[in-house]
Amino acid sequence: MSMASLGLTAEQERLYRYLLRHPRADPEAAGAELVMPGVRLVLAELRSLELVDGTLTALPPAAAIDVLVRRRIEQTQRQLTELTLAWDVLTELTEEHRSGRPVQLVEHIP
Repeated sequence: MSMASLGLTAEQERLYRYLLRHPRADPEAAGAELVMPGVRLVLAELRSLELVDGTLTALPPAAAIDVLVRRRIEQTQRQLTELTLAWDVLTELTEEHRSGRPVQLVEHIP
């Protein structure tokens, strides 16, 4: 099963899985074995996702999945917040339809 649904790219997943099997691996060796020229960039991405620590040790699978699921939940909550703005648009459009005149948009600051 792929970790793409949790937000990882194919390269990130390949390197994460490699680091699970080879703790504290040398980045150049990992890049050569995985045929991944941009291994340092992918490694930096995994670090920013908090899936790999400074010693190139991958977070244990249960902890990694927890981090990724929490990140996806936060992203989903932000998207839902953006979607709630649709009700403001609906209110404005309803008033414009009812009154027959343009409604001045008001910026809402949460």
